[in-house]
Amino acid sequence: MRKFDGIGYRDLRGRLGRQGLPPSLVEKTIASVQEYRKARADANRQKLAHGKAWKEVIAALQHERRIVRSMVRYKTTEPAPERDDFITSYFAALDRLYAKLTLAQRKGGMPEHSHWTDYVPERIKAAFADAAASIPPRHKAKVKEPFKRTSPLDLHDLRHARLLRRTTNERATVMLRLQVNPDDAQAKRKIEVLDTALKRLKEMAADAHVPDHWRDLVPEMVGSPEVLTDEPKQPKKSNSKAGVMPAEMILFMNRRARA
Repeated sequence: MRKFDGIGYRDLRGRLGRQGLPPSLVEKTIASVQEYRKARADANRQKLAHGKAWKEVIAALQHERRIVRSMVRYKTTEPAPERDDFITSYFAALDRLYAKLTLAQRKGGMPEHSHWTDYVPERIKAAFADAAASIPPRHKAKVKEPFKRTSPLDLHDLRHARLLRRTTNERATVMLRLQVNPDDAQAKRKIEVLDTALKRLKEMAADAHVPDHWRDLVPEMVGSPEVLTDEPKQPKKSNSKAGVMPAEMILFMNRRARA
């Protein structure tokens, strides 16, 4: 199907017709080209969405690495071996995680989690938390909190605006259901949940990690099916495979080649 790239459907129909193909076969070929192009466009959009999601996960991790790198380079006026060992170990853990996530990004697919700290096992988080707590306190000296679930300000603003827009649109859709049926109990319950999610979203700290979906803002309220997001229906699978030329055309072209 790549040989038809760059050719409009009108021109393609005329070209196939001039080759002597029956009209029914021309239309089947046009349909196959349309299906192939749609499948390719869908795959490209999905790949782009996956890439953007991974970029956001790694951007937040890189922000943390830059902060800790500066702490590694900073030398206190008085020796602080416990603090130095902790920061060095934490930076090494972030480097290993960065290598792991970069490899996963290259493999493709959607990231399993929206924040880099979710890729860290709880036992490792606990070990670093204990190490941070064991550092002797110093006057006016703060101890770095490891694996804090935060985001850079620009990334927070991006994700916040996106989730706010999606949640607001979701609420508007449910309100339309209520206009049609004011007694719809499920729609009323969903409006209540969405309003709570919007309230919590607007109250988030400026550096807080914003989740992908509003359900993550109200986990205690989404235990029943009526408050779940209305998922779009999956497109029906075609009987023919995308990008596969009709068998009739293949036979026709072979006959012409032998003639």
